[in-house]
Amino acid sequence: MKKNTKTSESAIPDQALEGGSGQRVTVPRGPKRIFTALNGTSFLYFKGFTEDRELRLHSTVNLFNLWEFEPSESAGAYYIRASGTDFFMIAVQPAKVFVSAEEKHEWEIWDVGNGYVNISNRQYSNRILKNWSGSTVDDTVVGIGGNTGGEGIKYRIDNYPA
Repeated sequence: MKKNTKTSESAIPDQALEGGSGQRVTVPRGPKRIFTALNGTSFLYFKGFTEDRELRLHSTVNLFNLWEFEPSESAGAYYIRASGTDFFMIAVQPAKVFVSAEEKHEWEIWDVGNGYVNISNRQYSNRILKNWSGSTVDDTVVGIGGNTGGEGIKYRIDNYPA
């Protein structure tokens, strides 16, 4: 939606300015799906606790596709937890993103316009969640990287159920 005033820091994604305010976004409590801007229908998930725990994209509902944003000790940052589990989203250099029960990382959510956000990892110099390949084929791996622009670095956070 178009606004004539700046979006406040407490805005939720659907209140973002069309051009992007560049401000932090506050994510309301409750389970969410995180959709890629590449096609608007593929969302983040991981396969399971014992097998490959890398973040991936998928277009159909599966077991580990809901996320909860828990405020961290740092203002404006979140721990992103797989809903209903003790597994948190973490980044591992050089460019991978996993879920872990042993540690948790702080993430910041930034308005980039049209209801989309960048998801930035604070532990690794604010590198952002990124679809390196630009593919939306099921099981495409998602990592972290620099802000190079494009749809592969934009995500939409939606309530579940929508």
